[in-house]
Amino acid sequence: MRVELQVYGEISYFIPGAKHGQVFELDLPQGATIGTALEQLGIPRTMFGLFLKGRHVTVDKTLNPGDRVYLLEALNGG
Repeated sequence: MRVELQVYGEISYFIPGAKHGQVFELDLPQGATIGTALEQLGIPRTMFGLFLKGRHVTVDKTLNPGDRVYLLEALNGG
């Protein structure tokens, strides 16, 4: 199945040729989770926030064909 990922901030550095805000497609097996997508791309699971259809989700969220996942860099502060 095909899903879309939109990457922001330093997360784009993990994907060769990706730019901040870029949308790209990824082929995954049926029933794959967001964690599956991250593993396929080599992106650490702990450095970002995940949003699907405007809602915060976790890496174990199952994806459906055509879903768009937003990968946002986690905020740091003190």
